[in-house]
Amino acid sequence: MEDIDIRVWVEEKKTRWAELLDLWHQYWVFEPLNSGIPGLTEPETKEKLSILFHDMMMYDDTPFIVAVDKETEKVVGFVLSFIEYPKGKHPIQVTDKAFSDYEKVVGFVLSFIEYPKGKHPIQVTDKAFSDYEKYKFPSGVKERLNTLASFLEQLLVKGDLFNKFGVEKIWLIEITTVHQDYTRRGIANAMTAKLLTVARDMKLLLVVSESTSKFTQQSKTRHFNFETVCESVYANDYAHYDAMPEEMKKTHLSAFLLAKQLD
Repeated sequence: MEDIDIRVWVEEKKTRWAELLDLWHQYWVFEPLNSGIPGLTEPETKEKLSILFHDMMMYDDTPFIVAVDKETEKVVGFVLSFIEYPKGKHPIQVTDKAFSDYEKVVGFVLSFIEYPKGKHPIQVTDKAFSDYEKYKFPSGVKERLNTLASFLEQLLVKGDLFNKFGVEKIWLIEITTVHQDYTRRGIANAMTAKLLTVARDMKLLLVVSESTSKFTQQSKTRHFNFETVCESVYANDYAHYDAMPEEMKKTHLSAFLLAKQLD
């Protein structure tokens, strides 16, 4: 870990997001639930996933945790998170009826909402993205992505976090990923430790993780004392469980909603 620096990006995530696209696309290949979605490595799908990543990075100012190789200055890991609020209390006020679902779970669910031309709530200024049609994924891919989004949303609904913990906002960890050449070096744990420090500094009382990988689950519970709020078994609750590779099914059985209360 001496050659890795853990940093916090805020404005940088909106200006340097393109540097992370290779890592972003790798995540879609290796994450357990994504393994049930064919065609993620096809050029057309990767293009749309890149646009999705751009929008997620532009969504708000939640600090973005990155792991950087000191020698190459290459980002080799990141944690993508959002500050979440109870329904109707998000600080971004949306009144247009077309945006009535805007306050659903931030991240995947938000990202698949369609908007009238010119009315996307995120103002895109990069010329490369000024003309795109919203997330026109190839046939079959978008439907499976929406199923994935619904699965994760139901996990959060089941957790009923705001009522259970009595908080006004939570830090929601959506994605933790490390480049395959840098795994098993403690980088994910180092990024989580940095995230918890930042969350405490921001006076947040609860950090939550949607953990779909058994490795993430073990790390959060063993090293950081996250508690299990609820569980969704893939074989019972994930519509595309049958499409997951058999080897993946043997090692990844459930998604867990994990939570850590901060002092």
